Amino acid sequence: MDHRLRRIAASMIAALFCAAPGHSADEKPHEEKKPNRVDRAAKKTAQSIDKTAKRTGDWADRTANRAGKAVERTVDKTGKWIKKQTD
Repeated sequence: MDHRLRRIAASMIAALFCAAPGHSADEKPHEEKKPNRVDRAAKKTAQSIDKTAKRTGDWADRTANRAGKAVERTVDKTGKWIKKQTD
């Protein structure tokens, strides 16, 4: 008998949860669904790849500029040294 009562109580509780309204009368149902986990992960991954590519490109530009300036300084110093030695 106890088993039957538990089964009836469980079915009544389940019926109450199923009958409960999901939205109030003045609340509009949410039209746009949140993207699923895979789509969100793909979007985040794409953003991080773009940021990494930009950061790497900026680093390469800075390094090239520094190297170019260092070469120019070396050439200028060497040119001045040679001019000083030949005078």
